[in-house]
Amino acid sequence: HGGRAAVTPATLFMIGSISKSFTTLLMARLADEGLLTWDTPVLDLDPGFTLGDAETTKKLLLRHTVCACAGLPRRDMEFLFEYEKATPESRLAEMAQMKPTTAFGEAFQYSNSMVAAGGYLAAHRLDPKRKLGPAYDHAMATKVFTPLGMKSTLLDGKAARRRDHAGGHALGLDGGVARVPASAEGGLDAVRPAGGIWSNVRDMSRWLLTELAGGKTPEGKVFVSEANLRARYQPQATISNVSSYGLGLVVGSASGLYSAGHDGGTSGYNARAVV
Repeated sequence: HGGRAAVTPATLFMIGSISKSFTTLLMARLADEGLLTWDTPVLDLDPGFTLGDAETTKKLLLRHTVCACAGLPRRDMEFLFEYEKATPESRLAEMAQMKPTTAFGEAFQYSNSMVAAGGYLAAHRLDPKRKLGPAYDHAMATKVFTPLGMKSTLLDGKAARRRDHAGGHALGLDGGVARVPASAEGGLDAVRPAGGIWSNVRDMSRWLLTELAGGKTPEGKVFVSEANLRARYQPQATISNVSSYGLGLVVGSASGLYSAGHDGGTSGYNARAVV
């Protein structure tokens, strides 16, 4: 429980930005159900949504929220340091001040705010009576975690810390390893589609096996169509000469082999998943 006990396959960790891959998995399932498509205009999901540029707002599609290709620069300082009163709704409202610096697809620009917006609005299409945060949490639990058999995976950090979990650690100013307090991760709560999931090795293996099987669970049950699963693997923004960003996934080659995956880093946790 965050003490000196040994880590096991059941021990929970924050997976950070690997959460983005799960958010696009939710979108893929909702696309299968006909509730939206990758090309649904964001204004169809929320007519009141706005960025700091009206033309970009009009052209913004769901895929643009999760492709790192919409031209919006990274703006993490607000949610990392100014979060005590933040809500999903307030984070989306702040995006009205965010202006793109490149055109669609012109450059790789990683935006946690964009992914959070896309995840919240997609989930809200499924569950419009709930507020954004509860709608997303419910959608992930019912459409992703439970069907995949990820019995321990959750978005509630307080609940995770009451279970078998690893405490966060990072390098201190003296070069040694220091414990990171739970409060240091508080900024992720209001942008959790971009980085708020807690999981363990046992549950993550079920997700990776499903990706490798083209959308079928380890038991052989169809979880998501292969077409919508693989749509996430299509390059959207070039990162380097060997990698690109898809939809919530980094795709390219590793040691000469094709790969797809994501890194995850928070104040106290680091993770990597590759399929």
